[in-house]
Amino acid sequence: MNPVPHIRIIGDSLTPGGYQQYASFRRIDNFINNSGSIVAITDDLSLLAPNTIIVDKFYPEQHAEIIIHPNSIILNNNVYHIEPSNIYDSGFGWPNINFVQFKNTVLNFIQLHSGTFPKQSLLSLLIPAKDIYPSAFDKAAFTAFEHAFSLLHVRFFDSISAFRGKGRGLTPSGDDFIAGLLYGIHCLESLTKMNYRAIKVPVYETAAGSNLFSNNMLQFAKDAKYYKRLKDFLIALVRDKPETTHTAFRQLISVGDTSGADLIAGFFALILQKPLIFE
Repeated sequence: MNPVPHIRIIGDSLTPGGYQQYASFRRIDNFINNSGSIVAITDDLSLLAPNTIIVDKFYPEQHAEIIIHPNSIILNNNVYHIEPSNIYDSGFGWPNINFVQFKNTVLNFIQLHSGTFPKQSLLSLLIPAKDIYPSAFDKAAFTAFEHAFSLLHVRFFDSISAFRGKGRGLTPSGDDFIAGLLYGIHCLESLTKMNYRAIKVPVYETAAGSNLFSNNMLQFAKDAKYYKRLKDFLIALVRDKPETTHTAFRQLISVGDTSGADLIAGFFALILQKPLIFE
């Protein structure tokens, strides 16, 4: 029998209630409640997210059920009391910087680091390249993404619909990209002192579908709750610390097959294009 793990830190967006095991992977178990909210357990701190429980030792499928209360968590009848100091703050407070200045920071980053972009990720939309497709299927899929991307500036919601659910992966590339757009909208709101809730909510409603992993990710992006790897990268990018930024970027794009890269591609696209709907 595996020893009882100790909870190290938890995300700040764990909805109270009971959760049953939903999907298990090599480094993480996912649990779901009746409304489709997901909670994950892992011992990998780099996977910390608004809905993650970090334990000291992870054993796949060790827990059949999680019960979350406002001040405690029950794992297999073991009660863990939650201290405020053990809660990850998924919020991101954008500094008081000029939007044009930050846009130039993004442009400079892309120019310096485009050589490290995963070639089959949606970051390629920002630096179009030829002969990156290993098969005709992949080329056709990317052509569809190029079409969706071409709509972004003028036909924003048509672009969202065209990205929705497209691509491979636990969260399809198109959904990752839309989540990145939502984080980009939060950045735009903060830097321009505008309120774009009337845009963010329809984006989420347009993008949400039957994929529960995507829906949870999109919900967090709409509510400006950041995954640790994304938050670490953006903090480094804003502070303009080249070595730290490079390391944080490598960590971010290592998520999934191309999920981290597709997520930041959406963020960059929103900042660089600033679609007409935001004017």
